[in-house]
Amino acid sequence: MKILREKAENGDVESQFNLGIQYQDGKGVEQNFKEAVKWYRKAAEQGDSDAQNNLGFMYEKGLGVERDFDEATKWFHKAAEQGDSDAQFNLGEHYEKGLGVERDFDEATKWYRKASEQGDIEAQKRLENLVIIQVESPNEPFIPGGYKEILWPKNHRRKCYRMAFYVTFPLAMFFLWAKGYSFQTIATLIFSFFLKYKSEKV
Repeated sequence: MKILREKAENGDVESQFNLGIQYQDGKGVEQNFKEAVKWYRKAAEQGDSDAQNNLGFMYEKGLGVERDFDEATKWFHKAAEQGDSDAQFNLGEHYEKGLGVERDFDEATKWYRKASEQGDIEAQKRLENLVIIQVESPNEPFIPGGYKEILWPKNHRRKCYRMAFYVTFPLAMFFLWAKGYSFQTIATLIFSFFLKYKSEKV
């Protein structure tokens, strides 16, 4: 512990992060969230993505600092941009729920997808749930960003709907399948498409 502290005090990023972990978990030292935040911040400011994600978590939960979703989102974003899958998931959740940022399903989808592509199973579940949520929303196109332009014509006329269904709908479904969406989710989208537009006057 003494050596770890000395290295951390001398600016070693890994030691600063590990010292933060020990203070957060109370391993080898008395649990102290403020000290954990102190060392996470030092490592985070040197660009360590794990420390940035953990610092975001401390702000999100209000551990050792006043709860601040804006700060949490800021640090999650820094870590997510570096490819940290945990931070990508956390940032996706903030966009999904509107924590520290304006609620944005497109951004939530973007970050959940990035985490999912790194093997995060929970991110994949959230990604599929977002599709279902948008199916049920009367105000939101039900396909995540990147697919909306394919599937949701801006001119809401019968001709456009027909084109969307016969031409772009199968294409969008293929893209979703290629991105790893389950067949159950895709089947739900197809069924919802029929129900949604059968009931609308166009």
